[in-house]
Amino acid sequence: MARKEKELYVYTVSVKCVGTEEDYMNFLRAVAQEYLTENMILAEDELHENSA
Repeated sequence: MARKEKELYVYTVSVKCVGTEEDYMNFLRAVAQEYLTENMILAEDELHENSA
């Protein structure tokens, strides 16, 4: 029987920006886009399973 890996949760994230404000905004947009895109590809059943 295959062992299921335990899901780890991220509680905090810290970012240190050494670029311009524009660089920082581009970074935030990319992170938000990646997060939204990644969550959109989940099957509907998985979304319901994980939303509780």
